[in-house]
Amino acid sequence: MPTAVSKPRVVRANTPSDNGRHQPFGGRGSRASHQGWFYSSKLRQNVAYEGLDSFHFLCLAEVHPSVAYVSKEAEPLPWFDGFARRNYQPRYALALRGHRSEAHRIVDIEVLTSLQKAASHHRLRRLKNEAREAGRHLLIFTERTINIEPRLTNAKLIVHQAGEGLVTEEERSLVAQIADGTKQFTLNEIVGTAVLTYPRAYATVLNMVATGELQFSLGRLFDGDTILWRNVR
Repeated sequence: MPTAVSKPRVVRANTPSDNGRHQPFGGRGSRASHQGWFYSSKLRQNVAYEGLDSFHFLCLAEVHPSVAYVSKEAEPLPWFDGFARRNYQPRYALALRGHRSEAHRIVDIEVLTSLQKAASHHRLRRLKNEAREAGRHLLIFTERTINIEPRLTNAKLIVHQAGEGLVTEEERSLVAQIADGTKQFTLNEIVGTAVLTYPRAYATVLNMVATGELQFSLGRLFDGDTILWRNVR
C-alpha cells in the first residue's frame, strides 16, 4: 500500500492557548502537551488544538460528511458552578449540515479524558442543563469515543491527502468520470483502467473523499478493494 504523498498540515506549539478563560475541568489532561494547528480543508484555515485527543477529534470531524466545519470560535456558555455565575468556553463549535436549504445546526463540543469526565460528572450535568435551557446542545467526547479503529486511521489517511494542489484537475476529472459511470467502484478498478498509477489514484481518491465528492465506509481499513461511491448531498 502506498504511503501518503503529503504530511498532515500540523504545526506544533509549545505554549497553551486557553487565553485565561475559566475551565471547569482543571487542566486539559496529560495528553494536552501535544498542541498546535490543524489545517481544515473545509474552513481553509488553521484550527488550534490542545491535546492528542483533540487532534484526533478534528481528523474525524474533518472527514464526516454531515459536518460542515469545526470552529474554535464557540460562543461562551453562562453557567452556575454552585458559587457564582461563570462563562464556560466550549472547546469547539461544530456545524452540522442542514437538509437542503436549512441552516447549519451548531453543536458545542468538549474533549476530555475519561478520568476528567468521570471526575467532573456533576459539573458536566449542570453545563448540559444550562446549555439545554439556552437552546444549545453540548456533546462530550473522550478517547474512548474518539480512538476507535479502523475509523480513526481512515480519517488520518484522508486528512493526509486533503488540501489544494496535491492532485491535478485532470486526475480529479478522470476519477469523477469513473464515479459518474458506475454506482460503486474501487481503487484497484481505477488502476485497472490504466488512466492513473496506483499512487496517483490513491492520492486523488482520498483527496476527493476529503472534499466530500466521494465516500467510503470508515468501518473498514481503506485499501485497493474498498468500495467507493459518489457522495450525493
